[in-house]
Amino acid sequence: MIQIHKFHYLKRIVTPLMLMLLFAACSRSKYPDNLTMIPANASLVACIDVKQLIDKSALSSFKSSRTVALMSQSALDGSPMLKALIDDPTKSGIDFKTLYVFLLNPHQIGITFPLRSASSFEKTILSLEKEEQHPVTIQTASSCKYIFFSEQDSTVLVWDHHKALAMMHSTPQNACSVFATAQYHSIITNKDFVQFYQQRGDVACWAALHELTKWEFLKGQSLAMPAFTNEYVHVNLFFEKGSIKGKIDFSPQNTFTHDQQKLVKQTEDTSLITYMPAISYLMAKVSVRPEAVFPYLPSFSGSSSPYDKLLHAWSGDAAFSFFGFANDGFPVPQMVLVATLQNQKGYDALLNGLLKQFPKRNMDGYTLITIQPFMLYAALEGKIMMVTTDKTLISEFATHRVPERHVEPSAWNGDARDPLFLYVNLDLENYPEELTEFADSFSDGMLDAMKQDLIFRDLKASYTPSINKASFELRLKDTTQNSLHVLLQKVDEAVAATN
Repeated sequence: MIQIHKFHYLKRIVTPLMLMLLFAACSRSKYPDNLTMIPANASLVACIDVKQLIDKSALSSFKSSRTVALMSQSALDGSPMLKALIDDPTKSGIDFKTLYVFLLNPHQIGITFPLRSASSFEKTILSLEKEEQHPVTIQTASSCKYIFFSEQDSTVLVWDHHKALAMMHSTPQNACSVFATAQYHSIITNKDFVQFYQQRGDVACWAALHELTKWEFLKGQSLAMPAFTNEYVHVNLFFEKGSIKGKIDFSPQNTFTHDQQKLVKQTEDTSLITYMPAISYLMAKVSVRPEAVFPYLPSFSGSSSPYDKLLHAWSGDAAFSFFGFANDGFPVPQMVLVATLQNQKGYDALLNGLLKQFPKRNMDGYTLITIQPFMLYAALEGKIMMVTTDKTLISEFATHRVPERHVEPSAWNGDARDPLFLYVNLDLENYPEELTEFADSFSDGMLDAMKQDLIFRDLKASYTPSINKASFELRLKDTTQNSLHVLLQKVDEAVAATN
């Protein structure tokens, strides 16, 4: 019963916030009041630029959509006030600008948002609670009003004429204290947060790792990876025309650079990717320091198993490509793996250890391994090993040639040079017809239908040690509209198709 009540209370708080995604107004200020109330010791702050998201998604075009119609119709069944808010969110009294979510140790969660009309906001909360038959009482503190929903919920809603705060796992006294935080005790006194805030994306998250590790769900967890020796992490998400971009960077940069020197190789190495075919459905590249990553690899213990011998002989560079299908009755995936080895022992561990049970035949400069129904080809030239399913690739490699059409170091805007790189082709329409025909024979044509529905083109992700940033870009097929608008269109189409 307590859980049911808790659901109703949280629903009444969250519903007006969700309505922010319907309309927006006013420009964003540098440090709005609902930001400066966040205490300086917050371990995490998420910034959601509601106005920017609404502008980019062109949400006004969805006002008569099937999704909004269903929301309104559902509200008719038991909540006239909720229907009124769906039809006109400005009646909620909320000013649709920027929403902030923050964490305070040991387990408090806060949500802040600006108000356009405190009286309308009060009326909205009271009406929603009355419709749910859970009446609440508005109480007055020194400079604000608040509602304490229940001891079981430990949820407090505090507001004044300009802003509001919802605190979970809190008390009225504590929530009012947070609400009254002075600017000189607020998060904007943290220089790293200010730098992050000035460069934030449409959706952004700042975390103080030294504070975050004090949270109960992280207690006793090991955060010994080099990245976690930094003080802060910044995560930014940008919705652009034709793509969604994300960036992750750590601060301070000098500390991160020192730690990353232990893990990621700093020197640019493009030799391996030149063995990769130019057209690829998936390509990955790593260039790391083996002694630093071995403790995080599965089963590595310095033992004498073939797997461990191969890893121990690995120099830390590897590139992999999945580039097509060979049609031998059914599509056989075509792949190539190239890696650097310190010595012959790693290659011997592969052939005579991991692949010991499979028939082999020595060819002209390479070895043929039969793994029915596949044929693998392997060769070692100097300190570079290649394993592939393609006979042409291994023949070129064994005669010291690179593929006629291979990946250039400048590919993907030069990101292929980075020590950590991943590319995935997500557009099924670009995959061979033999594959889709074979897959459709098991799915009654579902894959062919999916090709028309999938909106994504490809995904690219990389890490650049020189600027201490990881980034990704998810590109869409539609390059004429903002990516957020395209996503919401697809969601609305799915809702319409199922109702």
